[in-house]
Amino acid sequence: MNIKLFERLHQEGLISDTSFEKVKTADQAPVSVHWEIRTFLYLGVLLLSTGLGVLVYDNINTIGHQSILIILAIITAVCFGYCFRYAPRFSWQKTESPGIFYDYTLLLGCILFSTFIGYLQYQYNTFGNRLGLATFIPLLVLVFSAYRFDHIGVLSMAIITLAAWLNISVGWLGAPSARGFETGMKSMYDHVFLTTILGVSMLLLGFVSKWKNIKPHFAFTYYHFGIHLFGIGCIAGMFSLNDYMLLWFLILTAGSVVLYKLTSRLRSGYLLAITILYFYIGFCTTTTYLFEKVSNDFVGFLMLYVLVGAGLIAFVINQNKKFKNAGV
Repeated sequence: MNIKLFERLHQEGLISDTSFEKVKTADQAPVSVHWEIRTFLYLGVLLLSTGLGVLVYDNINTIGHQSILIILAIITAVCFGYCFRYAPRFSWQKTESPGIFYDYTLLLGCILFSTFIGYLQYQYNTFGNRLGLATFIPLLVLVFSAYRFDHIGVLSMAIITLAAWLNISVGWLGAPSARGFETGMKSMYDHVFLTTILGVSMLLLGFVSKWKNIKPHFAFTYYHFGIHLFGIGCIAGMFSLNDYMLLWFLILTAGSVVLYKLTSRLRSGYLLAITILYFYIGFCTTTTYLFEKVSNDFVGFLMLYVLVGAGLIAFVINQNKKFKNAGV
């Protein structure tokens, strides 16, 4: 705030003594608009990529497929060229971004590159029946971009693309009715195991990132996806593989204990909360399965779930307070 301007206005009698005193005693700390700007930039990238898609869809017969591919390639090349031009020197540690527009230019370039490869495969069947290549090539580019340009958002895109690529490889898209019941069930088993293993792999990558000091700030993103994938895999196994429900619950419980120790060391209330959430879902699923065999007292089930849920919520709140106090 320019206090000299208000002094001059006061001397000229344009503002009263009371108003001038309020100005002098007002909080002079600047107001941060960091997150507002980032939100608008994210929306800008989203709207731009969506608008390009709508434009292409509405004018596909006028523009032509080759023209669309050329436009996508040019914009993608400009985005990556800008990022390479202004990128800081590569380091295995955290590097500072040269500017906020740099991050969103990279994000836009990665989105458009994935769109380019997908459009190429869809329209011209460039990779033939090797559908995995249409996902694997963007995966390589996303992983390289995430580490070269130190971008957590692109790393998240790479993990999602990795999951999509593994999903195609295991043949999960085939329905049992189309491929036979046994084949469909095998695909389901593969999907459950693959999701769980991928979750454990993400957790290990997060641990290695911290341990070896290789982009250690990426560890939280790996932990985030790892916990979700591990939890979803275990719960999917409990629902779809009823004969092994107790085994999957034991795996989920053992994993939750390990993750509790991890979240305590990281002092992350968020990671602890989602760990407890998946454990609670698994607990409710298992107890319902077991109690249905011996009793139909659903009121008792409900009371048990409420009591356990309330206890876990209180536990998470208490642990989160401990994390905050320990971080002071």
